[in-house]
Amino acid sequence: DRIDKAIHPMMLFFQARSMLNDGIKAFRELGDILERKGLTDTTCYHRARSRQAWLMSRQGNYGKVYQLAEGAANYFMSSGDKDEACYALNNMSYARMMLGEYQESQELARQALDYAVDPHSGNISPWFFTMGNLGYAVYLCGDLQEAKRIYEETNNLAIELHYSPIGLAY
Repeated sequence: DRIDKAIHPMMLFFQARSMLNDGIKAFRELGDILERKGLTDTTCYHRARSRQAWLMSRQGNYGKVYQLAEGAANYFMSSGDKDEACYALNNMSYARMMLGEYQESQELARQALDYAVDPHSGNISPWFFTMGNLGYAVYLCGDLQEAKRIYEETNNLAIELHYSPIGLAY
């Protein structure tokens, strides 16, 4: 439990300090240890693999990112963990986006939005993360008006909630 609770803050630490290789290695090793111990049907295992994928997505191994994120998404969707399902689906969406599969990226981002809780009533990060991702996928599909609408909605809510997500830099 203590390791599981530390996974997301650890990922943010590695990401914020541009220590991608260190983070990828740490989460890969944690996942591998859990795998050897037969603990692949656990939140900790799938959260570690999801964060491994998140950091790997910054390095271009999109096939592996998608594979890791898909396993995590399936686990979290079936377990009912909406925030984690949302993060994993966004990883999948981003991987498809970077491979030029913009329509599938958009569909995965919309699916992630189904798991993002109302930002007025829960963890707001997954919703903002998803809206940034969705806006970019829509933009890459060529629907500039819809992308603008998504970003305006997201920016207005960020102002209302005093939230400053870096993903809105798009």
